[in-house]
Amino acid sequence: MSKTNLREQFKETRHLISQERREAAAELARQYLTAWVDERMRERKGYCLSFASFKDEIDLWPTNSELMRRGVLALPKVHGDELQIFAVASTKQLKPSRFNILEPDPSLCKEIALSELFLILVPALAIDDEMHRLGFGLGYYDKFLKLVPEETPKAGVAFKEQRHVGAIEAEPHDHPLTDRLLF
Repeated sequence: MSKTNLREQFKETRHLISQERREAAAELARQYLTAWVDERMRERKGYCLSFASFKDEIDLWPTNSELMRRGVLALPKVHGDELQIFAVASTKQLKPSRFNILEPDPSLCKEIALSELFLILVPALAIDDEMHRLGFGLGYYDKFLKLVPEETPKAGVAFKEQRHVGAIEAEPHDHPLTDRLLF
């Protein structure tokens, strides 16, 4: 199946997830991810790059709130065809992007270096068993992940229903994840 068809299939799959299921997944994600972040924080200082959940994506705002309280939340901002990473201490530092996704306001947040990231959480429409991720097709995360130090964990975060049985066709620009976290 083509990536275009897979995207449509998984958008529909994600859209059909019940509100009760979404809330349960958000809570499971919060519990698991905050424990993982706490473990990583014992190993090294820095930030966890998360994402601002959008539309039908798994809701990471409960997790992001916990990360803000710990002082380790980083969020991406689209700049041209790249992602810039900023430390975020408050939701008041965010504003809607051209895609209507909340992003850091560079005038209110500190930009951080990739070397300061101890964990990266990546949104996905689908993730296969080989850690290949299907995104929205714009390539922002693939370009970004190629720049990240290899030892930094890169975890795709999604609903259990977004596991793709079979292979997602990997193209030369695609960058595999190190972990798949399905809730």
